[in-house]
Amino acid sequence: MDAILLLDTSASMLETDPGDRRLAALRLFLSLLDDGDRFALIGFDAEAKVLSDFRNVTEENVVGWLAANHREMAPQGSYTNLLAPVAAALELAGRRRTGVPALIILLTDGRMDTGSAESDRRFSEELRTRTLQALIAEGVHLYGLAFSDRSDLAFLQDLAQPSGGFVRMAGTPEELPRVFAEIFEAIKRPMRLPVIDGHFRVDGEVSELKLVSPPQAGAELILMSPAGDRVNVDAAEASAGVIHLQRPQAGDWRIDGGSGKTWVFVDSDLALDVQVPEVILAGNVSSAVGAWLTRDGLRLQPDAIASTVSMSAFLHGLDRSSEMGAPGPQQLAVGRRTDGGFVVSLPVLETGLHELQLTVGDGTFRRSRNVVLHAREVSAATATSPAVPAEATPSRSSVANHVPVAPRDAVVTEVAFQEALNRFLLVNITIVAVSAAGYAFWRCFRNRSR
Repeated sequence: MDAILLLDTSASMLETDPGDRRLAALRLFLSLLDDGDRFALIGFDAEAKVLSDFRNVTEENVVGWLAANHREMAPQGSYTNLLAPVAAALELAGRRRTGVPALIILLTDGRMDTGSAESDRRFSEELRTRTLQALIAEGVHLYGLAFSDRSDLAFLQDLAQPSGGFVRMAGTPEELPRVFAEIFEAIKRPMRLPVIDGHFRVDGEVSELKLVSPPQAGAELILMSPAGDRVNVDAAEASAGVIHLQRPQAGDWRIDGGSGKTWVFVDSDLALDVQVPEVILAGNVSSAVGAWLTRDGLRLQPDAIASTVSMSAFLHGLDRSSEMGAPGPQQLAVGRRTDGGFVVSLPVLETGLHELQLTVGDGTFRRSRNVVLHAREVSAATATSPAVPAEATPSRSSVANHVPVAPRDAVVTEVAFQEALNRFLLVNITIVAVSAAGYAFWRCFRNRSR
């Protein structure tokens, strides 16, 4: 992944984020990325300035660069031009690595304000039309992160949603790390262990663990191992809000203190593979999502999965600017497939983005994964078909009627095979017909000669 971060450096930041929490949140987000990822940074006020071209995500590049360029990210400009940084980010996205997705995260506390009402109107229209079309054409998703009531949330949503991204609102600077962690989870879809009342269970197949707890003044994080020992947390990691553990001890872990919201992301041979339909139609067409337990990338067969293993599924909308007033999650029906997988029946979805949280396991292990679903209007959907009926073994509490759309490559292969077969039959029928006509003509000619 090539991530381009747009950081508002207008003077209003001195008021809305006097403690530079946005920089701590930025460090947390970058600390979560993988070694194969890259990041670039653009600062903006009335104009945009590329503070860092693409660089690899390493501890030296993240911590060292942020420390060395702290002054460059200091608030100073009088105005906010949202067009300039997005246009500059599109230029950078054009230089992304082949086959690597690029995304833009726009962090701002304000709205379009260039000091001229005419320029504000013209630049906003440019963003909504040609710039947005360029984002879609390039396949670049834009995510908005707003953290003051001055932010133009409706405008940010007009840019983010059509591109495949979404907008998050942080009511205070202290919430920025949490929102950045949510954006990371939506983008990267990492494997996660559920945290329940401060406890999470690690099984023997977990090779690496990243505990994310956004730092908060006066809230010390205490991590207790299954043996009852307090884990010594590196000061630098604690300040960044991301704690790395290699080969963590199997058993029940406990988290005391901290900022409240905590994520536990893991690398594991035992994983949860999720497949969603290529296109989900909003309004009146239901669909489904398939999920399979895998080991070393291969799906587990039914006889390798204990009968006690079950899955839960919860759905909520992502098109919300704030946690306040957001509807609670909706529990969905989950069925069992004959191949050992699970099938989650989706309700009829409204147009927009939705987040599906899946958790599978039993008393010995747990795995969770969140996926973002984009429900499109029927007129906006292309040639991809909706989900088709499936053969499924219903669970005691739910019945599933659909499976995910077949992978596009498989559909293309089947169509190509059918076309080739049709051509083969046509050619052979033609050859037989011509041969028969020729033979009949020869027999007729020979009989006349006699």
